Amino acid sequence: MFKQVLLIFIVLIINNSFSQVIEKKEVFYHEECELIRVKDSITYFISNHGILVVKNISEDHFLSVKVVETKFQQILFAEVNKEQLIIINKDTLLHFDISNPENPLFVKKFQIPFNLLEFYTFGDYYILVKDNFHHIITQITTDSMKFIYATYFTGNRHFNFPYVFIQQDDMIVVYEYPYFHLYTTIVDSGIKKAASAEDILVYYTQNSTGKRIKVIDLRVPGFTYLHNHDVSSYINNFANIFAVSNFYFANRESSVQIFKLDATQFKTYPQNYKLTLSGNKIYGYLNNQIFYLNKKITLKDFYPSYSGLSLTNRILRYKNDHKIIDLLENRPDNTFNQLATMSFNGTLLAGDSMFYISNNKLCSAYSVANNMFSNIWTYNFLFDFTKVIDFRHHVYVKKSASIELYKKDLVNQLTKIFVTSEYRETTNAILENNSLFISDEAKGVVRYEITETDSVIKKWQWGLPSKNYRIVKYSNYLVILGDNKLYLMDINHSEQAPLFVYIQHLIEGITYNKLIATKNGIFVTAKINSPMVFKYSVINNKLQYNYHVDLDSDSEFDFTVLEVDNKFLLVSSRVIYWVRDNTLSINSGWSNNLLAGSALLNQNYPNPFNSSTTISYRLAEAGQVSLKMYDILGREVMDILNESKTTGEYQQQIECDNLPSGIYIVRLRVNNFLSSKKIVLMK
Repeated sequence: MFKQVLLIFIVLIINNSFSQVIEKKEVFYHEECELIRVKDSITYFISNHGILVVKNISEDHFLSVKVVETKFQQILFAEVNKEQLIIINKDTLLHFDISNPENPLFVKKFQIPFNLLEFYTFGDYYILVKDNFHHIITQITTDSMKFIYATYFTGNRHFNFPYVFIQQDDMIVVYEYPYFHLYTTIVDSGIKKAASAEDILVYYTQNSTGKRIKVIDLRVPGFTYLHNHDVSSYINNFANIFAVSNFYFANRESSVQIFKLDATQFKTYPQNYKLTLSGNKIYGYLNNQIFYLNKKITLKDFYPSYSGLSLTNRILRYKNDHKIIDLLENRPDNTFNQLATMSFNGTLLAGDSMFYISNNKLCSAYSVANNMFSNIWTYNFLFDFTKVIDFRHHVYVKKSASIELYKKDLVNQLTKIFVTSEYRETTNAILENNSLFISDEAKGVVRYEITETDSVIKKWQWGLPSKNYRIVKYSNYLVILGDNKLYLMDINHSEQAPLFVYIQHLIEGITYNKLIATKNGIFVTAKINSPMVFKYSVINNKLQYNYHVDLDSDSEFDFTVLEVDNKFLLVSSRVIYWVRDNTLSINSGWSNNLLAGSALLNQNYPNPFNSSTTISYRLAEAGQVSLKMYDILGREVMDILNESKTTGEYQQQIECDNLPSGIYIVRLRVNNFLSSKKIVLMK
């Protein structure tokens, strides 16, 4: 009961905090699949989110080709017929041109004027089953859906152009298109079930002489029996045969059983699985459980992954099956502009400003300067590694049983100067001047000093065991996350022991995962029932909570943060959020380098405040400074400052004795630069 009350209390606190507006969410993969259809070596995975096109290179090698993004409400049927892919979405028929199978092109949609019971391909045509009696032969072209012919069939029926098979007692009556005249009759005692597709008709008999599976080749005029097998010894009841190809047939009982045409059992899937047979290809699937023969298919592997480079405000999009990396920048309309592309072979490890390719112990480091990929160095670390950080003059490497530090010379050659196996659960490393700070989940934070002779000496270790410490550098501070606290440490005065200038206690009952520093603040990812992100700023040697962002419960937990103009992007491998942030500077001439901008407006402190607060700002160029205050309706309530200022940092006291409690906006204008901050007056 206490835990429930505590959780409700936490949620109430968070829900009454300042939360930013999510402008857009983009999910770059979909795991579930409604239907699978096959054309030669191409497979179409069809879901309510679109069509994933995959090429089957070999039994164990699949390659993503294209994603057709579209929304389906209710997928009822889908069929591949020569150069057409037809999808029945609720009461609408959608026609895709697959003359190029790798690139389905939407052609047109048609309204179906009646409730559709069944849907089949039939040569160049389709059969739309209105009810158990009416069957409508339909032709679909680029601009029309024509009802060619209506006919009537009853009983168990199977369509395989040019034949229609009607199963009756002890016989299968065969009619032939176009006039559906009687073609032949297959008479056999005890016919229980039949199915037909491709060039094959399979049927099952059970009578006093036993049980038999019979397979007919439809390519031979008059039909020829390919197989006639006694299956009396089988425990299976073949009365539920439902799928056939030129290689297999399937029966559904307590499981989905797949047999070769000679009646030998080949494969089994769970009873409720859907099945697609096409030639020698077999797909068994249900939602996100997909198997090709015995190989499990994970659809997310066919979609690109994303990583954010926080300090460059660029995004990497990489396609593991194609081994391609794209460099992206965000456009104002929350879409991406592709800047560069490169091929790679290995595993990608993304950092804050660089990324690394791991390939069998060989590591290649790349920068993204001038919107291009540039290989800085390549080195063989001899052992597998899980993390690399390039500190300009040094390189930090995390391996499974040790951490190592390398010195980098003027031509980017690496020389190992330090190795230790004392810390095996490290999460991050910071190198500032001659101080190396390392966070370890089990042992806390440790500082090493690098001497002029390249000796690496341990100076101190701080922290409690197993408190999952994380560290980042922000301005002149080391920010430490651990033990449900944020610690603000002065880097320049922590040579012999950590000097903490501020400790922020975090809300209990929340799982805190990651610490991220950007040029405008510190972000903490966390989770109660769903992920969330908290933002803090540092003012006057103190951490100040700004706001939080609530994310969907199905979102991933591990984000990087990119700040672009007046918004920030939360980037995980498969999901990206665009979030408008009123605490970020708004400047049409935004640059990664602060000095290239006009100014920076910081959040006021304290906030909320009673009567008096201080707001600071920084000018990168001289200009006329206007600082005004508005109420929540946009009415000006105070002209705080209007005068010329030179470059530098400034603080401005704001006195609000004559204003009522409420939310106000402070707006800074310098030349063509404009930025606003929300402040809260509480008396």
